[in-house]
Amino acid sequence: MSALNMWNLLAAARRRRTEQWKAPRELSQLREHRLRQLCHAARQTPHYGEAFRRAGLTPEGMTEQTLELLPLLEKSTLHATAAAQMLTEPAGTLFPVMTSGSTGTPLRVFRSHRDQAQVSALWAGIFRAYGHHMLQTQLNINNGATVASKGPVAALRRMRILPPLHQLSSFLPVDQHIEVLRRTQPHMFSSYAVSLELVAERILERGITDIRPKVVYSCAMPMSDRGRELAERAFGTKPLDVYVTAELGPVAWECPHTPGSLHLNDDIQIVEILDDQDRRVRDGEVGQVVITQLSCTAQPLIRYRLGDLAARLPSRCGCGRGLGLLSRVQGRTRHVVRLPDGRVLYGIGFGAILKTFPEVARWQAQQVAATRLRVLVVPTRAWTQESAAAIVRKLVERLGDSMDYEVDAVDDIPLAPSGKFQTIIPLEPAVAVLT
Repeated sequence: MSALNMWNLLAAARRRRTEQWKAPRELSQLREHRLRQLCHAARQTPHYGEAFRRAGLTPEGMTEQTLELLPLLEKSTLHATAAAQMLTEPAGTLFPVMTSGSTGTPLRVFRSHRDQAQVSALWAGIFRAYGHHMLQTQLNINNGATVASKGPVAALRRMRILPPLHQLSSFLPVDQHIEVLRRTQPHMFSSYAVSLELVAERILERGITDIRPKVVYSCAMPMSDRGRELAERAFGTKPLDVYVTAELGPVAWECPHTPGSLHLNDDIQIVEILDDQDRRVRDGEVGQVVITQLSCTAQPLIRYRLGDLAARLPSRCGCGRGLGLLSRVQGRTRHVVRLPDGRVLYGIGFGAILKTFPEVARWQAQQVAATRLRVLVVPTRAWTQESAAAIVRKLVERLGDSMDYEVDAVDDIPLAPSGKFQTIIPLEPAVAVLT
């Protein structure tokens, strides 16, 4: 590992520690300065050079307002565009980062070692806020793959200066997850939300009391209320939520002082929340999340549409940070149920209906036809012969009788190929119209 990579990591970590406490106005000035720097680099690439030419923009005149004149960067564009058309540095000096493919085909983006230091520094700042130090142990349950195997932190792990990151696949049996947790006793336990819920549920069933990580957080999808309650009982600490993507790293993270509110990384990311016409919505309104990553410049991601739905919150956090706030992710634009009257229902909407039933542990809604919805339910011990009919009545009450509802109790609901849990299986993968 070069001294320059280590310096980049330490310098970025210092900035993340201090800049989160700046006032919103100062953070806005920082973002615009970094936006111009990013655009200077991006304009040298064929892809962005043409985008700037068409929009009549120059890097020197870029602001968060003029940024809206640039086209959105879609996942389909990244798939279709040769990487060389978007890289600001020689491809041989970079390394790929792979997504899990939860919205379709896995995607590959490129980072430099400096970029990876920026992402690692952001993680280090979040961990610090959570009371975790990089020298302490961590166990993670995800799809079993390492997102980035290069960069300064990976090098420090190989050199055994930092402890190894224990990674487990979410496809492994839950009892095997518990066995490794008992053996490693990690200071921090992070996991896909459904795996965290399953582990907590099994720990309570078995009466295990010797797994006590100091920090527990979920990623990939928000935890259900039931999952949060089980995790707190199983581990003796409140679980937190980190909104993270492979392409960008952490997008928002739950404040330990104000649970339920997720801090945006307003010093190094520009977050837009857009409606179905790609116009910015007001604070408090749910829309599509679009990110401009300011700190990674090898393959600029400018106005990148993630495919997630969330709302920017108008309030300020009581912790004193100047960072803006985001709601928990409400669902994915592709994972929706379309009702015959034109309404669109996201996972958060279904969850609000089904969480009123203590008989339901986990669920998945499958739209098998335009007017037919099948709901799979993993039941709890409270399940009775009347439970399925009660759920159908509640669905009719909340959604109307324009659809046929079928509720089936099952022993398990398989994970998606990405290793994540998909609550909504849509009839077709079209992007949702926001209503």
